Amino acid sequence: MEIRRPLPIGFWKGTSLALALDLIAAALSGGATTRRIGLEEGELEASQVFITIDLSSFPDRSQIEEEIAASLAQIKDSKREDPAVPIRFPGEKRLSLRKENLELGIPVDERIWNEICSL
Repeated sequence: MEIRRPLPIGFWKGTSLALALDLIAAALSGGATTRRIGLEEGELEASQVFITIDLSSFPDRSQIEEEIAASLAQIKDSKREDPAVPIRFPGEKRLSLRKENLELGIPVDERIWNEICSL
């Protein structure tokens, strides 16, 4: 039976990559692994890993971009649990919100804004 609903991505490769990045981040930063963060109150000392890849350094950038676009489109076209809720990728909502805030300004609760102005 084909339902075309997206499942969590990763399985053993994704889980292994997440574990490796967690351990590398903790080792390089001296911060906590996710195991330790879960044991302590307040989620302190979280470690982060940021990886940047320059696609222009690869021989066929256009082929890579086409493959990325096709893969993302396939996921976006998957059947949704709730048709009213869009399928989004990590950071996608944040980019949309950033664009909106640049166009319309950053929304601030009026009560908080009044407190700031009274300082």
